[in-house]
Amino acid sequence: MPARSEMCIRDRNWTVLESKGKDEDRTGTIEEVRAIDGDFVGTDDGVYRVHGDDDLEHAGLSDVRDVAAVGVPLAATDDGLYKLGNGWMELSEGRFDVVAADPRSNPGSLSRAHAVSSDGSVYEYADGEWHEDETRSAGADRIVAVGYGEQVYAVTETGTVEVAGDGEWRGRSIGVRNVTGLAVPR
Repeated sequence: MPARSEMCIRDRNWTVLESKGKDEDRTGTIEEVRAIDGDFVGTDDGVYRVHGDDDLEHAGLSDVRDVAAVGVPLAATDDGLYKLGNGWMELSEGRFDVVAADPRSNPGSLSRAHAVSSDGSVYEYADGEWHEDETRSAGADRIVAVGYGEQVYAVTETGTVEVAGDGEWRGRSIGVRNVTGLAVPR
């Protein structure tokens, strides 16, 4: 099997991005891309930020599970939940697998955001602070993605679409298994 960079070059549909930052040892390929949002790429090696057409800069952290670029950039990692300010600042300890921010957030601020820890607990950003959303049972199916419309939407790995509203989460199975993402039309 060819190396990943060789596969990318042969494919011609992909552009191989190389770091031009201070960390020359980071130049090359990324083993596992786990999430992309805006100009942020979450990988097993940390968060990378795309600048222009051909510049990729390592932005810190490690073992990133998910990223959200809207408003204030967020990262869910094996070590915790982080926001980008003057460097990455820890919001909560522990493994987080999912993070999302409402696309209607203004640059530099969050209107709504959610994060899901590895134990299934859902955390919500509201009124300027993060708190655990106790209206959803942590023992329920594992949420793999969160999206925003008039309500907050989530989808579980086992194919249940959930809607948060009126102080509770309601769900309906869509009959699809091994779900990995969610798209909410505007």
